[in-house]
Parts: sequence; C-alpha cells; structure tokens
Amino acid sequence: IIGVSTSAGLPPLTSAGPMARRIGEWLEQAEPGYDVTVITDENGHEVTCAEIFNEMKKYVALPIRYELLFVHFIGHGLYQSRDNIWMLSGLPGNPNECVSVKATFNGAQFSGIPNVVLISDACRSLPDDVALSDLSPSTIVPNLPGDISQGCVDQFLATGRGTPSFEGEIDGERQSFLSHAFREAYRNPTPDMLLSIEGEGGACLSVVPNRKLSRFLEETVTHLLSTIDPLKSQRVESSVPSDDEIFVAPCDARLSADVALLEPMGKPMGF
Repeated sequence: IIGVSTSAGLPPLTSAGPMARRIGEWLEQAEPGYDVTVITDENGHEVTCAEIFNEMKKYVALPIRYELLFVHFIGHGLYQSRDNIWMLSGLPGNPNECVSVKATFNGAQFSGIPNVVLISDACRSLPDDVALSDLSPSTIVPNLPGDISQGCVDQFLATGRGTPSFEGEIDGERQSFLSHAFREAYRNPTPDMLLSIEGEGGACLSVVPNRKLSRFLEETVTHLLSTIDPLKSQRVESSVPSDDEIFVAPCDARLSADVALLEPMGKPMGF
C-alpha cells in the first residue's frame, strides 16, 4: 500500500498517508490475512521507486508463496503517452521517480502470483508543466527467471483519461473518494455483492468478489461527487477478468458516511 501526499510542488493530499495506513491495518486483520507493507511520505520520508521495488521483491520471488497480490496507490498522477503515471517524492527534479502503471500491470501478469489486484487512486490529468512532460516511469514488479505462467490482474482506476480524481471530507476527515468507496464495499456491500465461502474451521464467510466491485465503486464515487457538485465528474474505470470467486477480503461492520468538502486529488483542471 503506497501513499504519497506531496510530489512536484502540487498541493499536498491530506488523505494519502493516513488512508494507506488504515487500509494496511485492515488487510492485516482481514481473513484469511495478508503480509502487508505500507509505504508513505509521512514525517518527511521520501518515497522512491527503488524503495517500492525492493519491498515488492519480498512478495514477487521464487518459490511462489502467495495466491494474491494487492497493490494500492494513493497520490498524485498523470496521463501521458497512453500510460498512467504515479508521481513519487523526487519529482520534478528526478524524472525517473515515477511509476508506469502499464509496465507494472504487465509485470504483475508474470509475477508468478495467480491473482493480482491493482488500484490506482490518482489523477489521470494531462501534464501542463514542461518539467512533467518528459518523465521516465518504470515498473515496480521484479522480473522472475524461467518460464512463468501468466496470471490474472484486476485493475481499478480512479478516473477517466485526462481527468482528475478527488479527495474530500468524509466522516469528519479527509479521504480520497476511490479509496473510501473501495473500503465501503466491505463495510456496506449490497446483498447481491456477497458470496458465501467456507472460512477457517468450516465457518461460513461472506466475501465480496472482485467482479462485484466495479459497479459499486462507480456508483459510490458518483454519489459522493453529486452530493457536493453535480457539475464535476470522476468516472471510475475497471477491468476485472478474474474468476467469480476471487476476492480481496470479507465484508465487515456497517458504517455510514457524511460528505462535505471537495478538493482535487491531482493537478487542478480549472477549479
């Protein structure tokens, strides 16, 4: 889980670090449980490609030990050269300090892990600064030697090409809308989203399959925005080729949300 509040001199994203930590804490406790790494730029820490790559090597390695890899980025983003870019702490001075979502997606397919979930909670705005128009993004997924079977990657993008994503005040604190909607899918799923499986000890466990997330995320984010300003939009884009039974986590207690203040998650687009 990666949360980068500050990059390229853009306005800080208050939600990035705290939300990344909360999602990590939730997944550590969720059944069947995760090994979790959370990387944020809180307390002045600079998030680099090398740090993320080195942490990823703990999970993408031989022999394959995992059934599912979950990668979630919250921060500033760009769209250029038909690719989505995650902006890290070293921009704009170091054009290499950014992540290619396309290359990461391609690498995840050959990570050796059968199922990967990739969430990009970032703007896909076009660069309007010359320093950000010629970046050199890289993958954060190591190459494995040998013949690796192709896995399945489910991808959730916060918004459409060339447009911003947003954060706002929800339940009295700043949260990014896509990450909030993702977490709400397990707090307040609709009945048709649930699948019952056998958990530890033979107990029945209600889970939310990845295939059921797309519509919920889109409708929840649309509702959050329409509550504040119906003239603004954030169209969540999803691609979920995984099987019906693949899931990130079971559902948990229900909570309610009250939305107030709205701010863009990435480069401002005229407001």
